[in-house]
Amino acid sequence: MSSSAPLSKKLKLSNEIDYLSLHPELIHKLKQAKLCSFKAILHLSHPEIQKTAKVSASDAQIVLETVSEALLANKIVSEVVYIHTEGEFPIKRFLQMANAFKKDFPELQRLRLSDNLVLKKVFNLNQLMYVLQNGLPDLLKKVSPPRIIIIDSVAALLRCEYDSWSERTSLMVQLATEIWKLANIHQMAVLCVNQVSGSNRNQNQITKPTNLDVPSLGLLWSNILTTRIKISRKSSETNLPANRILELIFSSYHPHICNNFMITECGIQVL
Repeated sequence: MSSSAPLSKKLKLSNEIDYLSLHPELIHKLKQAKLCSFKAILHLSHPEIQKTAKVSASDAQIVLETVSEALLANKIVSEVVYIHTEGEFPIKRFLQMANAFKKDFPELQRLRLSDNLVLKKVFNLNQLMYVLQNGLPDLLKKVSPPRIIIIDSVAALLRCEYDSWSERTSLMVQLATEIWKLANIHQMAVLCVNQVSGSNRNQNQITKPTNLDVPSLGLLWSNILTTRIKISRKSSETNLPANRILELIFSSYHPHICNNFMITECGIQVL
């Protein structure tokens, strides 16, 4: 795991937009919009930067890419906790993307990205609750704590163990409470992967049935979360990787976004 000694003067300076390789006019617009730090910029989406700083879509994209590259150049790398409930962690795929990532950023060649990954396998909900209540709080006390937790997936544990709806609802609320504590107290992101199931419904009882994707844990779990993102896959008739769609279904602070992307050997490629 990487150490996080107090930031040096050089690193502090690099967090100001004055030290970015951007056009002076673009930096001026960012300052007028009070987007003077990396943190302020990365808290906004692409459309929000465009609107707030009154810049073009291409300039907003340049700002995001420049800030991201500057952070990587300073080796500000957070730890990640990956909790998986089904199968094994795809370590070969992780290493494949890590190697591709280092090719794009040669300055990170010496960095072992696997040192920033904490894996935990859980087989039931009790084990997951123990990790959230005991294991993670201890880990978060370390000098360089993780900044994101991925739970893949919650539905697998709740769906197969509990037939009683009332019991499952109670456990779902308990789980959500622990996740909220981690997110709010430690100021970190928690990503919960959920599955979907197909539901056939007739429109006006006349037209043909339409397949609708329904989240496995139902409306309760959907209302607990602050942000809901849906990823779907387009069928492809060519040898190229299939196109996928990432859609922001709900967010308390971001507008609706829908982007196309492809999964390649190097990771995600936005179309």
